[in-house]
Amino acid sequence: MSCKWVFKVKNKPDGSIDCFKARLVAKGYSQQPGIDYTETFASVVRLNSLRSLLAYAVSKKLLIHQIDVVTAFLNGTLAEEVYMEQPPGYVKKGQENLVCYLQRSLYGLKQSSRCWNKTFTEYLKELKFVQLKADCCIFKQEEPLTFIALYVDDVNVIAENDEIIQKTKLELSKRFQMKDMGPLHYILGITCIQD
Repeated sequence: MSCKWVFKVKNKPDGSIDCFKARLVAKGYSQQPGIDYTETFASVVRLNSLRSLLAYAVSKKLLIHQIDVVTAFLNGTLAEEVYMEQPPGYVKKGQENLVCYLQRSLYGLKQSSRCWNKTFTEYLKELKFVQLKADCCIFKQEEPLTFIALYVDDVNVIAENDEIIQKTKLELSKRFQMKDMGPLHYILGITCIQD
């Protein structure tokens, strides 16, 4: 399988450059079922479940915060044996015939979202969260009452007070690099205003 570099420039509102981003992306379209991958899926919270959870949170006066997991797919560990050509620009002279053995999922692989979801779910279970049977992307902890809703790499934390939310964010950030987005303001086409 081959790979490519994807470059992105993020601009500030005044037009100046804020940062450059580069991401190594696998060309997953060349993967073969049964050889390079067995299962693919992108587990996401269902819109009806999310609406119900938000309605419950509002009725119980719970706080809702939003977190974005940075480079989420790179946290997943591959179960399959996957090899990739060396990335462009990193091939050493005399070693052009070597390939890379992937241990972590990369963006572009067909099983990346499954690997990420499995890694995140296992970590939440270590933190004593229970996966709801009605929706596998909503997790609940009884004491203190806390909900986590997962939509690919966007995480919503719902709890009774700010102290619980900050503690949950701290626990998650011990394992994953996260960007705290503060109180929920927008998700899946829903604009939220909390007062």
